[in-house]
Amino acid sequence: MELLPFLAIFGAMLLSRKLYNSKLLLLEADQKALLVELFARGSATYWVYGFLIVSIVLIMLNLEYQLVASSLVWIVYFTLAVVFMLFSTYRSISKLKHHAFPNFFVKNYMWVTAIRVGGLLLFILLTYLS
Repeated sequence: MELLPFLAIFGAMLLSRKLYNSKLLLLEADQKALLVELFARGSATYWVYGFLIVSIVLIMLNLEYQLVASSLVWIVYFTLAVVFMLFSTYRSISKLKHHAFPNFFVKNYMWVTAIRVGGLLLFILLTYLS
């Protein structure tokens, strides 16, 4: 039962990657190049790493000093993680639409993101229940 949450999130990530790659193959070469250029490491990467580092530091400080209840820390952490995922997805979809990517690719990107967020939520739920 303890392995089930990890299997759920791993399965969601594999499924989303498979769906994304299947539609990526349908893009033209110039669209693929533009995709790489649009989503190359930039400021968003720094936000992700910053979020992870600050989160880990705050969680470790809370474990040491018991400032607030541990359950509250995890609720806030996962809520912020989901909000961050949704915000970055919104920005990514806006970029794709702005650069006139095919509608099938944009819709697929939305589905892929929904699967990833669903996998994270399922991970949280199964972890909480076990």
